[in-house]
Amino acid sequence: MKMCFPSKFLSPRAGLFLALAMTFSITLFSEEAYSQQQVIQKIEVLVNDEVISAYDVGQRMGLVLLATGQTVTSEQQLMQLRDQVLGSLVDELLQVQEAREYEVPIPDDEIFETYARVAQGYNRTPEGFGDLLGDYGSSPEAIITQIRAEFAWQSLVNGRYGSQAEATDEEIEGILQEMVANAGLREYRLSEIYLIIDDPSQTARVAENARQIRGRIKDYVQFSQVARQVSQSTTAAQGGELGWISENQLAPEILAVVKDMDILDISQPIKSAAGYYIVALTDRRKILSTEPMDELLDLKQLGYFFTNETTQEQALAWFENATIRAAELKSCANLPGLVEELGEVLFRDLGEISLKQLNPDLRAILMPVPVGQATDPINTPDGFIIFAICNRRMPEAKLPSNDEIRNQIETQRIAMMGRRYLRDLRRDAIIDYR
Repeated sequence: MKMCFPSKFLSPRAGLFLALAMTFSITLFSEEAYSQQQVIQKIEVLVNDEVISAYDVGQRMGLVLLATGQTVTSEQQLMQLRDQVLGSLVDELLQVQEAREYEVPIPDDEIFETYARVAQGYNRTPEGFGDLLGDYGSSPEAIITQIRAEFAWQSLVNGRYGSQAEATDEEIEGILQEMVANAGLREYRLSEIYLIIDDPSQTARVAENARQIRGRIKDYVQFSQVARQVSQSTTAAQGGELGWISENQLAPEILAVVKDMDILDISQPIKSAAGYYIVALTDRRKILSTEPMDELLDLKQLGYFFTNETTQEQALAWFENATIRAAELKSCANLPGLVEELGEVLFRDLGEISLKQLNPDLRAILMPVPVGQATDPINTPDGFIIFAICNRRMPEAKLPSNDEIRNQIETQRIAMMGRRYLRDLRRDAIIDYR
């Protein structure tokens, strides 16, 4: 197998560090040097007399750059990113202020569980995630602050509007009957990034913001991470996840785009009555029927990820040993032993994933692999990954449960109510940009 080592072995990410360093003064080519204390004290915006500092902006910009994997190479790009981040931070502070007014409790254990899941999404342990955040000019405190705000806002919106969003038994029964009558119609599993237009005069600005955000998303893997950073919907905390929606429940402007998308595709910005959507298509299916690409694979992942200390010789030695050991695997019962033998491996149970949800290259690798066996190590920019297939099965074509339908209805209603709530907070707020 031809080895293709990432650029970390060839050159430092000097351009990224330069761009992030310049975010603190927000002038890419200025000679003025700010001390860290001056950066922390520099006010970017006052939201109801509470400060968002240049330091806050720089920390959040680092999170966005990490989520998109991109660098900033010009002053124009920097200013565009700064404006997007400022908008997100203003919304977040408005949400926190409102949650504080209602004394919404924030459970620390759930905050740190979420932090661990985010770290896992970047193939890092919670302890090792801080180093990666630091590489991008951010910190664990920045992302924990964001997670706290998400929890506070979700709890507030659910608490205030949950009873109004409740689905009745009659509604659920009606949907089940409609699904039976519509057997063979498409359902789509979608995720969203939503940007609110709270003033018609701002439509062009929001449209441009949506276009820039879409331009930063290179592939589906990044979508949930970017949604968490910039989406103005309550679904942001779940990476924008909306769940399954039938084609006759989708807004016409969204269905017109989604029906022509491939699985794992990401749309261009879609204009709606009150904002712009960017949607990702996670999956599609026909109601009460199955297709060959619906086959489910029970996947496990073993990852060996490069650090700043990893040498090319170490990576090559691990690759050669792992190729031999992975070929010897004949049962998933022996996976713990393989993990122990390889060492320095991050193990993830990916659960069941359908063939159609896999990108074409990975699908081609996995389709011939027998149950209980593993792939050769796959070379990626961040390290090597081995997949093991522990089961294959075709899903049963059946109606969703009452609870699944209830959750879908209430999630959509809560998201809509949350958008209106935030729009009202913005309208009534005193926001002073410096």
